[in-house]
Amino acid sequence: MDGRSITILCIIGFLGSLIWLSLGRKFGLFEGELPKNNTTLFFNDAITPVGWFENAEIQESSSLAYFPRFPKVLWTSNDSGGLSQIYPFTLNGSEPKNLQPIKILGVQNKDWETFAYDQHRSLLYIGDLGNNHNKRADLTIHSIMIPSELEQTVSLRPKHSFYVYYEDQKSFPPEKLYFDCEAMLVLKRKLILVTKHRGSRDATVYILKSPESGLLQKKKTLPVRGQVTGASQSLDEEKVAILTYRGIWVFEAFEDPLNFWEGATTRYREVNILQCEAITFSDAQTLWITNEQGAIFSIKVSDIPRINNPF
Repeated sequence: MDGRSITILCIIGFLGSLIWLSLGRKFGLFEGELPKNNTTLFFNDAITPVGWFENAEIQESSSLAYFPRFPKVLWTSNDSGGLSQIYPFTLNGSEPKNLQPIKILGVQNKDWETFAYDQHRSLLYIGDLGNNHNKRADLTIHSIMIPSELEQTVSLRPKHSFYVYYEDQKSFPPEKLYFDCEAMLVLKRKLILVTKHRGSRDATVYILKSPESGLLQKKKTLPVRGQVTGASQSLDEEKVAILTYRGIWVFEAFEDPLNFWEGATTRYREVNILQCEAITFSDAQTLWITNEQGAIFSIKVSDIPRINNPF
C-alpha cells in the first residue's frame, strides 16, 4: 500500500470516529462500558468533572451517599465483585485524612448498585440489587447504623439484612428484563426502588412494604427517557432526583412523597457524562454524580430546567 492510500485510510478512519462520537451523543450509545479517565469523551461542557477519584481501589463507583456530619465528604462503593466496603472521598476526589474505607462485615458484594441514607435514623441502606439478567432470587438490602464518630471506624456490621422480591416478577428470567435496580431512596421512612428497564427507556417505581415481608409493591411506570442508574432524596425530603444514562430528573413541591411524580414541579436536563451510575444530594440545591470512569460532577438544581407535563 502506497503512502497516498494510507493517508486516505487515515482520513476515513478519523471521519468515522467523529461520526461515531456524534451518534453516541445523539442516540445514547454510551450506555455501556467506556474508557476511564478520558476527559475528551465528555460532550456536555456545561457539566465538567469537578474531580477524579484518587483512591485506586474505587474502580466502578455505583453508589453514593452523603452524611451531613461530614459536609466535605461523600461515600461510594464498587459494584459486582468488589470488596464489601464503603469508601470516603472528598468533593474533589482526594482521600480524606481523618476517614478510611469501612469494611461491612458478614456480607458479600454480589452486585452492590445503590445506597439510600435515612438521616432521621442514621441508617445507610446498601442495595445488593444488581440483576442484569433478571435471574436473581436473592436480591438483598443491608441496613447499616452509621455511628456519630467514624474517624476511628474500620468496620461495621449490618443491623439488618433482608431479601426483597418484586410482586410482579413471576419467572427468572422474565420475558421482559424490567427487574434490574440501581436506584433507591428513602421517603417517610419507606424504601423506594426505581428499576432499570433493559430494552426500553421507562422505569418502574416500587415501595418496600416492610423488611419482614420483603415485598416490593409496584406503584408506577414512568417514561424517564433512559435507563435509570441512581436516585436520591434531599435532606428535607422535599426533592427527589433520578439519574439515567441520558439525563437528570428532579421532582419537587409534591404533595405526597410516596407518589412524588404526581402534581410535582418537574425538572429535566439531558447530560452526556458517560456511564454515570450514582447521584446524591448534599443540600436542597446541590447534586453530586459519579461515573464508572472515575469522574465526579456537581450540578445545582436551579441549573436543571423546568418542564411541563412530562408524564
